[in-house]
Amino acid sequence: NLVDKSIATTKRFDALKVYMTMKSVGPSTLGEMYDHLLAQTCDVASMIKRHQGFELLAEPALSTVLFRSTQGREGDWDRLNQKVRIEALVRGVAVLGETVIDGHSALKFTILNPTLTLTDFEKLLGDIDALALELKE
Repeated sequence: NLVDKSIATTKRFDALKVYMTMKSVGPSTLGEMYDHLLAQTCDVASMIKRHQGFELLAEPALSTVLFRSTQGREGDWDRLNQKVRIEALVRGVAVLGETVIDGHSALKFTILNPTLTLTDFEKLLGDIDALALELKE
């Protein structure tokens, strides 16, 4: 259950996590961290747009990026993306969310770690693409 490991939740007690984070780093630094995450989310979305193996499914909202692999035949993309999400988790490649956009399976990044770099996301997208290439058959 990854919800218990994030400050971005809605449970009442989780407000303590936000409070303690703010007390620890201060409101100004916390604001800078959020600004960084929002800018990074847009940068990751741009990377996905430029990558020939992915399709960005919606412009980012807050720190969430919705996309899908477009490897293989278009009619197989929903099943492929479902397999990619499971295999990425099982193999320790990534923890990806899954949702449905316009009736099609989508992968989801929720970017919450301000210490990650764009290089980290380039590698992650490469690993996800390689996994999709392997699983498309």
